[in-house]
Amino acid sequence: MVGFAAALAVLAGASPSAAQDTNSLREIDPANGAELEESPTVITLSFNQEIRDDDIPTVDLSCGGQPQATGLPEVDNDGIVVTATVTNPLPATSCLIAYSLRDGLGNNLVIGTSSFRVLNDPPSTTAAAGDTGATEPGATTTVDPFIRQEANPATTGTLDAESQGSTGGAIWFGRLLSTIGILVIFGGLAIISVGWPEGPEYLVTVRYFRLAWAIALIGTVIYLIAFAADFNDSSFGTAMSPSSWLDLKDAGWAGRGALLRLVFVIACWYVVSRPEHIIDPATAMWGWGIPLATVAVTALTRVEGPWPALGYLVNVAHLLAAGVWVGGAALVSRVVLAGPGEDDLV
Repeated sequence: MVGFAAALAVLAGASPSAAQDTNSLREIDPANGAELEESPTVITLSFNQEIRDDDIPTVDLSCGGQPQATGLPEVDNDGIVVTATVTNPLPATSCLIAYSLRDGLGNNLVIGTSSFRVLNDPPSTTAAAGDTGATEPGATTTVDPFIRQEANPATTGTLDAESQGSTGGAIWFGRLLSTIGILVIFGGLAIISVGWPEGPEYLVTVRYFRLAWAIALIGTVIYLIAFAADFNDSSFGTAMSPSSWLDLKDAGWAGRGALLRLVFVIACWYVVSRPEHIIDPATAMWGWGIPLATVAVTALTRVEGPWPALGYLVNVAHLLAAGVWVGGAALVSRVVLAGPGEDDLV
């Protein structure tokens, strides 16, 4: 648990902007965690210090895991405020803003993310003049406040579909496999600790936990690759390089949680390779601590809203309960019922 706290502290304190420049973001609009009745028309970044002439601001926007077109960021005359126009109205879903400020050499000065939610879909355009498209004299029209147009990759801050690729499905699939594997491991170990201490004596038990661990590891790696590809606006193949995964430390707690998830899933091998560690008094602390820490970092996947700390605690409680339920049922159905005697069935 000490290692878990230390890892959290290191990742939380990692910020390129602190090491390279004293400029920082003072305010962002829409604010982090904001809930908007309708789509915003612009994204505004306000900095504490004047932006130099050779500094390059970037703003990337995605909603529901899909990239959204924005205009090129523009700096005001005072060099403090950066605005980026939202080209098309956003759908009713959660949106993520990834912003950065780089110097002329490409070094990160300020980098971070912010999220908000749009509550209502954009209104459709209606006309009282009929279906001919012509407006009769005296007729009234209701026009969408946004001008819908195809985004030009050369003039927007996002990549086209061919170069961007789709990672939303891979993120979902990898996270699903990883979470199921983690819950199965935790719940199974809890059942052994509480009511089936003879379980680790059977080879089928060891095989079961190792299979669950392999599923959790493969799912976590897929999740990291897809997350890094989405965050860096790169292809899935490019994001297979582990060096690109480290960029996720700048993707908020969701990115840091993804990195920590991989670390603790690997550490779970200490328990799944020998499940008796969970009931041996000499190793029970690590046998319980590693799976618990793995569940705790899994809860970091979605920490947002006005009360992130409370949301995190609710996520942890939910995952612990789900782990005991799902993992316990899986252990009973796949392992306990395969036991050799009536005592195991009871």
